[in-house]
Amino acid sequence: MIRAYFDESETPNQTQGYFVVAGVVAEARRWGRFERDWRHVLDEFCAPYLHMKEYAHRKGPFLGWAEAKRASFLGQLSHVLASQKKYIRSVSCGISAEDYGNCLSDAEKDEAGHPYLLCLRQCAANVLALFKADAHSHQINFVFDRKPDFIGKAVDALSELKVNPRIPPSAREMIVGITPGDDLKILPLQAADYFAYEVNKYYREPTRRRQSLLAINPVEGFHTLVTRDAQGRIRNESTDGV
Repeated sequence: MIRAYFDESETPNQTQGYFVVAGVVAEARRWGRFERDWRHVLDEFCAPYLHMKEYAHRKGPFLGWAEAKRASFLGQLSHVLASQKKYIRSVSCGISAEDYGNCLSDAEKDEAGHPYLLCLRQCAANVLALFKADAHSHQINFVFDRKPDFIGKAVDALSELKVNPRIPPSAREMIVGITPGDDLKILPLQAADYFAYEVNKYYREPTRRRQSLLAINPVEGFHTLVTRDAQGRIRNESTDGV
């Protein structure tokens, strides 16, 4: 059994903003050690959770933290992820606000849905791609962060993959569960939030060598950036790493 956890990062009000969904993927039996180690770091720093938007803006439980404490906290959480690189994989999908808002036709937007749904669907497809070579040996449960306005649509978007003719039947049959969750309580969703935030920052600042991204970059994966080609058509640029 494989469990894939998805969360999103959005910068909708910036000219060069992006919408990103990212995920962390591993066999169900591997998540126990990750959760124990992640919880240990949270407890050591008296932090109830990691939520990157609050952490980055020093809000909520991170209000008043000294820079040294912030760096040590995120560094130790990064180590938890990197130490599991043999078992955990990452996936992501991003699209720029400009490409989605100004380049997609109304028909394309109707087909794709909200950028969250577009990225969530592609992210899940990337998970299927990770295991397509041995599809008959795997079952996958998708867990996504509960967004109140999108719970039903998110379930529908992921369920559509089960009938998508562009995906091989053996890959579609791997999907056995689709579950909303709370990223403040489910620890792997916090790791997905971390990846989503860092991938978003990378797309906006590609020349900046962020230590927080480099720290988790050893976790290999499959990443997609939705762009336009020279003819104005939508295309997916996929890489094995950010």
